[in-house]
Amino acid sequence: WFCPNLTWSQATSILISSSVGSFLVRSSISQRSFYALSVRVPGVQVQHHLLQVGDGGHGVALYGSEKLFPSIHALVTHLSIMKEDLPCTLVINNYNSDASEESDTENEDIIDIDSEPELAEIVSSMQKRMMGSEVFKPTFYL
Repeated sequence: WFCPNLTWSQATSILISSSVGSFLVRSSISQRSFYALSVRVPGVQVQHHLLQVGDGGHGVALYGSEKLFPSIHALVTHLSIMKEDLPCTLVINNYNSDASEESDTENEDIIDIDSEPELAEIVSSMQKRMMGSEVFKPTFYL
């Protein structure tokens, strides 16, 4: 659902044929330091809502809302339970199997990391290479 390079029109095209509550998060083109939450809402419509990043890059909120969340993932999880100012709750893991083949090829570089179990092994392997064959172990000071 996180597709930072998707445009407004691409998000609309993907979501218009999806079920209500389907969504994408992308970078906002009009507001450089914002993200956009594109949501398929009732009435065969797609709405686009700005997500404002907190001061110093800490936290994220629906534009105009007082509720600040620690991450986009936390915000999305909350909005899947409570709709807040949205017309509907978000539906997580809603895959539209009727999506066109063209949409799939346009988004080949987008990976749902939750559906790729071997990704943890790849990340671990990359950490080992970056740390000179030692696994990264954080140091805690008391």
